[in-house]
Amino acid sequence: WAVWTFDYNALPTYGTDNLEFSIPANARIIEAKFEVITAFTSTSTTTDLLVGLSTSAGASLGTEALLAATDLTQTTIATAGNVITAAGGTLVGKTIGTTAGELSVTANAADLLTGRGRVIVRYIKAGV
Repeated sequence: WAVWTFDYNALPTYGTDNLEFSIPANARIIEAKFEVITAFTSTSTTTDLLVGLSTSAGASLGTEALLAATDLTQTTIATAGNVITAAGGTLVGKTIGTTAGELSVTANAADLLTGRGRVIVRYIKAGV
């Protein structure tokens, strides 16, 4: 398991704040979930989140590797207590490749006002 908790104004990105966890190389992602701790709001009311993985050097393993914008729409992230299971994550059910992955969360618009979330990833290491 890997779990990251973060606020709207400090979204995780590779290299600088991987929040102590990375997913090891060749791991297979079993599932990814997003828990809304504090409702996310934005000035546009249409901001979605994308949850992906990057290498520590910044190479993208997929901006929607874990949870897609279609999973984390402004509607689903606007209610505290919601737990969203990935349906659109491009690496869910697959291996992440030969490089470890660090969490990367981006908003499709830079207008978030509030929010606190938790990403929960269940994975298995290759050959274990």
